[in-house]
Parts: sequence; structure tokens; C-alpha cells
Amino acid sequence: MADERSSENVSTTLRIDQPETVYPIFRALASMERLDILNLLCVRSMNIRELSEALHLPMSSTAMHVQLLENAKLIKSVICPGLRGNIKLCSGCVRSLQFFLSPHGDTFHSANQVRTYELPIGSFSAIHNLKPTCGLGSETELIDRYDTPSAFYNPKRLDAQVMWWREGFVEYRFPLPDHADIQWLELSVEINPQTASYHAPWKSDISVSINGQNLGVWQSSAERSIRRGLLTPEWWNTINTQYGELKTWRVTSQNSYLGSDVISDTTLSDLDLYGRDSIDVRIGIDADAANIGGLVLFGKRFGDFEQAVVMRIGCNEEPVDC
Repeated sequence: MADERSSENVSTTLRIDQPETVYPIFRALASMERLDILNLLCVRSMNIRELSEALHLPMSSTAMHVQLLENAKLIKSVICPGLRGNIKLCSGCVRSLQFFLSPHGDTFHSANQVRTYELPIGSFSAIHNLKPTCGLGSETELIDRYDTPSAFYNPKRLDAQVMWWREGFVEYRFPLPDHADIQWLELSVEINPQTASYHAPWKSDISVSINGQNLGVWQSSAERSIRRGLLTPEWWNTINTQYGELKTWRVTSQNSYLGSDVISDTTLSDLDLYGRDSIDVRIGIDADAANIGGLVLFGKRFGDFEQAVVMRIGCNEEPVDC
């Protein structure tokens, strides 16, 4: 192996308002073993066996740590021919990280308080015109029957850790703080198109609305690595969708955003927040969508991210009169 430093001279900037980017990186860094791997790869490229021997770890554990670092885009790997077949050669690809605890510029309003609510994916308040293929699964088994929308009314749905459907919507209701001076809202969930056998390309137009106002359409694709989700239990068949992307929709007084990109001109004033008891969120696929590719929602015990359906509300301390 070459002894030259293999890391590219790349600096990555992270912002607190981009959890879909920040979370995988911070999760990858939360391990002494993975920090040791990054330190080794700052010197030269190494394969899995070399890393395993240097760290005195089993190769299986080393491969898992490498996968997490790859998911966070802190390292990159290529398959190269070796003496006894192919080997996976790993290299660092980020030399510095810059992290801001508040959003930049005036894209998002500041807030003195952030109220966070998390609902299990099975605690939806209603379903609307769900079409097969559909179903729910807990951490240990299928709930009810495949391709039966009535399964979504089974009381065991509260144990759901994965849900999927082809068309239609599920609705969640979040509490609305009394007389709060709301500066922004955001919804975060791990989500992916509904695919089998890692079929790619496979597109799906996924919509999110709040209080009946559409925030915009995310055209997702199913281009994923062929691997099991980091949290996905063994009972889940490997031909099924294993994990998704952690996506965040935001609404401010200016626009609606998906991540840091403007997705529509829907604003807070369009949501009719004051005088209501709840914030009603719908996630799904319209019957007239250009790409009806289904979707999969992942809970805290499925996929790659240990979270369910999360609503964050940025408020100022001083209430407003409603």
C-alpha cells in the first residue's frame, strides 16, 4: 500500500438546521473505534483486514464501523484486486468539519425555544385512501395481513416500526403550544420509496401537507446500497426496502423547505395555526402523482436512524394574543 496521505483536502460545513446531514456524521464520530479508523486513514489507505489488525477488532466489527463512516461520507471505499480475490480499500475524504449551532443568514427565523414532539409511526390519527401494496410490521413480526388497508386499524399498529403503502396518506396530529409565537415548524422522518430487490431506478413523488396546505413534493429514488438497515431486525426479508433517508420539511414565514432547498411558497401564515388545538400532518402519495412508487416509513427500531416521526416548533418566549 502507498504511504502517502490519502485524505482529500476537503472541508465540510454542518448546520444545526440540517439534521439529515448532521446526524449520520455525529453518529459516526460517537465511537473511539471509528475515531481510530479516521486517524489511521489520515496517514494512508488501508483495507478491512489491515484496519482490523491495527485496531485488534474482528473483521466483522471493523466492516460495520467502516460502513457507518461511509454512510456519513467521512471515508470512501473502492474495490481493488488482491492476492486472494478482491479487497475493499478505504480512504479518508474529509479533512475538516465546521459545525454551526444556529442557522446561517435569514433563511430561517431564530427562536428562543424549540419544542420537540415525537410520535411512533403507528400512532397516526387517520388514514386516507391507502392502496396496496401496504402493510405494517413491529420489531418482531408482521402486524395483521399483507396488502390489507384494514390492517392499519389493528390496535397493534401502535407497535409498528415499519409501514408501507403504494398510494394515499396517513395523518398525524401534534399538539400546538397555546398562544405560542411560532417562528418555524419542521417535520423529520426516515422515509424511502417502496421497492423490492433494490430495484433502481424507482421513483416516487412523496407529498407532505400541514393543516391541508401542501408543502411540496419530494421525488425520491430507490438508489440504495444492497445492505441491511443498521437497525432493521432479522425477520425483515432482505429483498424488502431496508432503510431510508432522514428527510426534514420546514415551514417559515418566507417559504417551505426540504433540507436547505426551497420546495414551495407555502408559509406559516398559510397554515392557519392560531385558534387550533393541533397541527395535522399528512404524509403520502397523491392519486394523480406522476410517479406512484409507494413509500416506506421507518420507526425507532427499523432502518438507519433511531427516531420516529418528529415535529419541532421554534417559538419565541413571549406569547402572542390570539
